[in-house]
Order: sequence, then C-alpha cells, then structure tokens
Amino acid sequence: MNPEAIPQVEVITATYRRPECLARLIGSLDNTGICYRLWVANNGSEEDVPSYPEDGKRCIVHLPQAENLGCVGGLRAAGEALMKVPTAKYLLVVDDDCVLSPDCLPLLMETLADDAVPFSVPLILDAGGRLDAYPGFLDEGVMRVAKTKPDAAYFLESIQNGMQPIYWATGVCVLARTEVLFAGHLHEPAYFYLGEDLDWTLQLSIGGDGLMNPKAVAHHLPPNPEKPVPEPLMMLKFASLITNIFYLATRTKHGRRLLKKLPGNLWRFLKEHSWTDLARAVWIGLILGERAGEPAFRKWRKEVNALLSS
Repeated sequence: MNPEAIPQVEVITATYRRPECLARLIGSLDNTGICYRLWVANNGSEEDVPSYPEDGKRCIVHLPQAENLGCVGGLRAAGEALMKVPTAKYLLVVDDDCVLSPDCLPLLMETLADDAVPFSVPLILDAGGRLDAYPGFLDEGVMRVAKTKPDAAYFLESIQNGMQPIYWATGVCVLARTEVLFAGHLHEPAYFYLGEDLDWTLQLSIGGDGLMNPKAVAHHLPPNPEKPVPEPLMMLKFASLITNIFYLATRTKHGRRLLKKLPGNLWRFLKEHSWTDLARAVWIGLILGERAGEPAFRKWRKEVNALLSS
C-alpha cells in the first residue's frame, strides 16, 4: 500500500523485543483481507521490527523509541504519530501478542457501523480455547460466568451467541474510531502499567456502551517467560492495578463505574499478598491521588528493584 494512501483501518501497537509475536500479529492482520496501516512503537532495538515489503493491503510504519516507554507510552507515541497524517475511519488498538481470526476485523467493523456504538471487542481466547482478557460486561450474570474463564463453547452457549454490551475492555484487541484521538482520548502514560486500557475505554463509553461481538474471535498468546517472575515483582504488578483503579474510580468521572469492583479486587490481592502492600497501593491511588507511573509508585518500584538486586 502506498504510505500516503488512506487505509480502511489504522492499527497501533507497542512492542519490546518480541519480533516473533509481531510477525505473527502482522500475519493475522494480512489474513483479514482489510487494507490497514500498522503503527509499531518499538521500545526495543531496531532489529526487533524486521522490514516487511509493502503490498496493496498494508503499510507498516516503524516508530523506534529512544527508551522503553512501556506499552502505554508506546501506544501514546503511535497515536500521536498517526494524528499527523490523514487517517482512516477506524482505529484498532492491539497487543503485539494478539492473533486475529480472518473474519475478526471485518466483524468488528460491522459492529461499529452503528454510530451509537463507540467501541467493539472480539471474543478473546487463550491458547487452550478458554476465555481470556474478558471485558466489563454490563450483565452481571455474564460477568460471573466470564470470571470462571470457561471454554469458548460453554461461554457462547451461556450468552446464546448474542452481542454483549460492555463498558470497559482490556487492550488486547479493541476497535474504535480514529476520531477519538482527535477528541483528546489518547492513552495516558501516567498509568504506566495495567489500567490504561480501562481508562481509555471508560472514556469512550461516556457516550454509550461498547459491544463484544462473540462471532469475532482473537487469541491472546503471550510467550512463556524465560524464567519465573520473582514474587515481589508479581506483587508490584498487582499493586499497580490496585493503585490505578482506585485513582480511576475516585478521581475521574468516567471511572466511577468501577466503584462496585473495588472490594473484589481488594479481596483478590489479599489472597496472594500482604495487608501492608495493599494499604500502600490504596494509599497512593485513593489518598495521594497518583497513578502507578507517578512519583509515589515509582519510589516503591525502585525499592523493590533495589531489594531484588541486593
């Protein structure tokens, strides 16, 4: 595709030293048959994004970053870059470890043919065919089923294969309209890790709820870690989510819909980690009014890293 031509869909992703994942994502996008332009915010080395030949259906824009901005920082950089050129109507935000089925993107675009729907997501499955990275279903009964992470057949039967209204989504695979970027809805780096996708989609749902189209399917296939993640880092990862959702629920209007979700997240944290760590995470988000990318949490992160390196 001519780099100056306007595609059907703009696609943004961030990657960090995972060329195999990125190649797999690009292959799945090619198989959709949709003309797309992929903006790759590369947080790693130049070699992580191989050169792909242009063809009539795609254009890949490589955006090397001077430092590792993380996923949210990379998405922000990609969004800002695409705003500088004439853009397509649709915007796909996707993880680099996502694989779309051939009809996934066309079905999501059909869902957004209704202007009242601000964003749409597919049925996201893990490598074993079980529900993964599920969105915030408005139907509490559906949400209870989703939390058990059932296999696809059981979940589809439980919802009778019907469209499901949602009010937030994870960032694994979300289709929206590019106009939301120009309206100021860019990914916010202050969340740093976990929660930026909630913030973004909750903003989109201010004007109406999104939809999960169960006929559209994508798989979330993160690579296996090369070595076990130390428990303090696992705790910090969960703590960042606690801090961010407490900030979202209490400091933003669009995040107030998360208030009812706070007790469940507190309980899940306590099943794995300590009261003192929970109190610190809540204090940062609720009392200090900061997110996981801001000074108080950065200080905590440095303390944990220093402990691990000692």
